[in-house]
Amino acid sequence: MQNELPPEDRAVNVRGAFRATATAAGQRIMLVDDVTTTGATLDACRQSLMAAGAASVYAAVVARADRGGSREGEDGRRHE
Repeated sequence: MQNELPPEDRAVNVRGAFRATATAAGQRIMLVDDVTTTGATLDACRQSLMAAGAASVYAAVVARADRGGSREGEDGRRHE
């Protein structure tokens, strides 16, 4: 899963994962995400939409994940 990858691997993981159709051409599009960490998924979606001819792409995010440090989760594993 994307959220389990180190930040430096996330953009590579989603590169080419999204495809937009010609219906995006000329449209202003709003992406909505519940939580973003590095923004790699949103950026990959944006790139696909812009390549399909979208006029503009915006993003609304409910929360940004804190990647400030490691912690131990309830499962006993370290989480970053």
